[in-house]
Amino acid sequence: NRILELDKIFIEDGFLHFAEENQNVVYWGIKIESLEEINPIVWQIHNEETPEFYSEDKTFTEFITELFEWQFSL
Repeated sequence: NRILELDKIFIEDGFLHFAEENQNVVYWGIKIESLEEINPIVWQIHNEETPEFYSEDKTFTEFITELFEWQFSL
């Protein structure tokens, strides 16, 4: 799983997509209307013909912290 480089971040279906699963099956994003929040909720977006959206029930800070802990086995 990886955080997208700045020039690869994109907006689609009302979400700012900032990370992707290693096989491009899942993206993670933040709702556009939540971008002004200090620590918005992260959503999982399944990359399908009809995308499905699921709340991670985690703030951006919680999500990034867990992603780094998992990625680097901290």
